[in-house]
Amino acid sequence: MEKLSIPDKKPALSIGAARAEIVFSDDESPLSMISTPLSDMVEMADLSRSCFSLKQVLARAPIFEEVLRQEIGILEKKEERFAESSTYFNRLANMREALGEHELASDAIDKATQLSNIGFFGRKAGEIRARAGHLDLARGIFSRLADGGDFYSTLRIASFYVLDGQLGEAASWVDRAVALNPTAYAGRLFEGALHLVLGNYATAIGYLKMALDDRPRSAHAYCNIGFAYLGLGRLDKAMDSFKRATALDPFNLNAVVSLADLGAILHRDD
Repeated sequence: MEKLSIPDKKPALSIGAARAEIVFSDDESPLSMISTPLSDMVEMADLSRSCFSLKQVLARAPIFEEVLRQEIGILEKKEERFAESSTYFNRLANMREALGEHELASDAIDKATQLSNIGFFGRKAGEIRARAGHLDLARGIFSRLADGGDFYSTLRIASFYVLDGQLGEAASWVDRAVALNPTAYAGRLFEGALHLVLGNYATAIGYLKMALDDRPRSAHAYCNIGFAYLGLGRLDKAMDSFKRATALDPFNLNAVVSLADLGAILHRDD
């Protein structure tokens, strides 16, 4: 006769705690820093700069190479017709970039810049150089634009200093950017993230809330606020911030994972 027995208890499936991501920029040139897992952050009295590593996101749309090359071929046949069109050369630069042809993309966007002095083309020329690894050329382009009072370019110089680990220099350039546009989301998000990494948690929260004044539905800002509250030891406030970030953007992995990890730490499932 077969006996009924309680099956052996199997170990629960588990994974290691995910690392948190402090977002500096989520617009034209996304930049973030990766911190220790939330469980470690909660236990630490202070977050030193050594807790962070850099992550620079370079997203590219999945375009079929063969189709794209056909489109470029068609465009190039029209160059004489549109030789005075900055829009034409900008489109050509976009396609070259999608193929990873940075030098050809640079040539195209330079022609657009010569035809039009709007800041957009100049900034794009700098971004293409940066993605190609020509950082000195990129810095030069952004520095010239920053000297002319371009807000985004001033902030972009700050991002280069973050990449170099020179956070003090980055802070001075962020100050310059904020002076140009005190209410802009991009400047306040960057400023808040920088103070967060430096351990100035209360100051970071203030700047990040200013970023929310300009873009109230920013999941990135709420996530950063959550990390700042962790630094202050205010776990319930951090939980509320992560919940808000997740509600605003359910597909934001940083927000979802942070909420889940902190919920597990606090034994909360709400």
